[in-house]
Amino acid sequence: MAEIGHCKHGEFNLAEGCIQCVNERMAEQLKEKLKTNIVKVKYFSETTGGLSAREYTYFTEDRLNVDDIVTVTVRDTTAKAKVCAVDIPETEIEAFKDKVKTIPTGSIVVDKPHTTEELSQFQIEAIANDIEERRARGIRPEQDEMEDGLNSEGLTLVIDEAPKAGFDNQIALVKVKPSEDVQVQSWYNEALGLQKYAEARIIKTVEDLKPANDDLVTIRRLRKAIEEKRKEYVKPLQDHVKSINDAFKILSEPIEIADKVTSQKMLAFTSEQDRIRSEQERINAERIKLAQDEMELNGELTESVNLVEVIQEVPTTIKTEVGTTGQRDNWKWEVQDINQVPREYLVINAGMLTPIVKASKGKIVIPGIRIFNEPILATRQ
Repeated sequence: MAEIGHCKHGEFNLAEGCIQCVNERMAEQLKEKLKTNIVKVKYFSETTGGLSAREYTYFTEDRLNVDDIVTVTVRDTTAKAKVCAVDIPETEIEAFKDKVKTIPTGSIVVDKPHTTEELSQFQIEAIANDIEERRARGIRPEQDEMEDGLNSEGLTLVIDEAPKAGFDNQIALVKVKPSEDVQVQSWYNEALGLQKYAEARIIKTVEDLKPANDDLVTIRRLRKAIEEKRKEYVKPLQDHVKSINDAFKILSEPIEIADKVTSQKMLAFTSEQDRIRSEQERINAERIKLAQDEMELNGELTESVNLVEVIQEVPTTIKTEVGTTGQRDNWKWEVQDINQVPREYLVINAGMLTPIVKASKGKIVIPGIRIFNEPILATRQ
């Protein structure tokens, strides 16, 4: 009678063994044989939290698992990366095996939890330290291109060291080199070709207008695409500049008010002293005139003139050890009667006139204005 054994699969013949257990052991052995020390990773961005689109192959000294975050070598620096595949067959890297870098032992990153503020500050410090290290090596940020092509379109990381009065440092990833943008280069080459066609084109018949029309549609489509690309480059910069200007406007407001108030009080004092002095001089002039009249009438003065003491003129320049403030002329003007203003000082209100002329389509008559039509070509795609 066959001896019976027991395993997780149930009873089995001891002489034959459990077929399922045998298959599982063989599968494990095969799996072990297929294991390699080759993995694929995606670079991790500290600024956006995203991963690079491309995958990069590395040897590894430690056994890694998918989703592990590790520190890897990227050119002459290091970067965080996330493991996206393990046990890559050597056949996949045979052509470039000698160029594959190695992730050394102990490269797994153990991240502790961060609050939002801590994480933001952590990211800022990490990027700032990285840039300082590169500056110390004499490398400009735009020169140190990541292998995943982050700078393939002229991207540059800009750290805005904002003022300390309640404003956090801002980080912006912006495009600043359109000449290195592959798409822009392609459009430029296409534009050069269209320019050559345009300069060589001869239009003598109606039929010649058809290919010209086709080119014109292409030209305007390309112009629109280039303009949209320009805005794509410019808008983040404009937004960044606007945020900086807004911040400094708030920061500068108290000092602007202080400057205005102090200046107004100094000018007001000077103006009031000038008024008082002028009034004193007027009074003295009248008293002297009365005295002269009495002398002519009676030949003598019956009482002293008693002139008013005139205050000193306020100096136009105030100088101290700290600095000097001087008063200078600032002539201005205002219109009192528009009908008396000479014609050479008057200008046409183009902002009002242009839309009226366009809306009237030549039907309106404005004295002194010639209205005419100068057609332009419009295309539809």
